[in-house]
Amino acid sequence: GGEECFEVDRRSGEIRTTGRPLSPSKEYLLQVQATDGEGRKGPPATVAILAGYRPPQFTNSTYSLSVPENTPAGQS
Repeated sequence: GGEECFEVDRRSGEIRTTGRPLSPSKEYLLQVQATDGEGRKGPPATVAILAGYRPPQFTNSTYSLSVPENTPAGQS
């Protein structure tokens, strides 16, 4: 699990740490599920987060993903 170590902003979907200590080299699995403005839920997804000794480094400053609303589950 990782629910106690991470929180998801309900508006933006941003995942942040809660401040609890993370174990280096441990993979945390976080279950997430998107909900649209009318309360309809998408299929659940698992986000894997690997904790390390150094802060994360990313190639891009932001990442964005768009999925058309009518995309069948399991397809990208």
